Amino acid sequence: MPPDSGSMFLGLFPSQSIGSLPQTVGVEFDTCRNDGWDPPNITDHTGININSIISKSYTALPNMGLYGTMSANITYDGGSGMMKASLGLADGSSYGVEMPVDFMDAGVPQYANVGFSAATGVLTESHELLSCASVAGLVAAAALLWVIFERRRRSSIVEIELQVAKKFSYHELSTATGNFSEDGLLGAGAFGQVYKGELRDPRMPLVAVKRLTRMLDQTRREQDYVTEITTLGQLSHRNLIKLVGWCDGGGDNKLLLVYELVTNGKP
Repeated sequence: MPPDSGSMFLGLFPSQSIGSLPQTVGVEFDTCRNDGWDPPNITDHTGININSIISKSYTALPNMGLYGTMSANITYDGGSGMMKASLGLADGSSYGVEMPVDFMDAGVPQYANVGFSAATGVLTESHELLSCASVAGLVAAAALLWVIFERRRRSSIVEIELQVAKKFSYHELSTATGNFSEDGLLGAGAFGQVYKGELRDPRMPLVAVKRLTRMLDQTRREQDYVTEITTLGQLSHRNLIKLVGWCDGGGDNKLLLVYELVTNGKP
């Protein structure tokens, strides 16, 4: 534990870090007011903190109301970039806070630790974690990925070699999705749109085709594509099972990912 990291410093950061906590995104449940950085006229609150112990967004909690067994739920939607946190109190009431969070802008690395911390000051209280669960919208697969960036004079093309994923032509995927018909749109987010598709090969399953959104920054677009593949997808659609293919053709360096789609009567 860093020195002088008690009380408002959450047991994580030394006291000289008041203004800036690098590469940190967290949700705090605060039961003691500290003048200078806690919200005005509020004692107990829950807040979302980004690189600071000062909450960017917060909701007041009832004074002296945090006791007994409580439950917290924290979610992050990679498509909308929205982080939400809710706290259920012992009396059955619930309080929530939400705000858009860009982990890349916050400087959080692709691989980061997730955990819990608690601290007290002159006034003490007991903190006990009774249970916890973590669910990530990632799909595990025994695939070895190599990513090779080939810089060319006219364009930058990402070439991917996958041991277990098929490279599709743009024509195949356009035909499978009815030319990316709006009728087959499964969802859309910051990284692109996802369409339901049916390939001509009867041995292939129904698929969800993700078309990466075009960006002015081509390098950023390629990085997003690589990130999507190396994590095997960050789309939180409950029916997405595994990555089965990809495509980088079709003009304008279109980038697409193909997932197996398992249906239960509906997409």
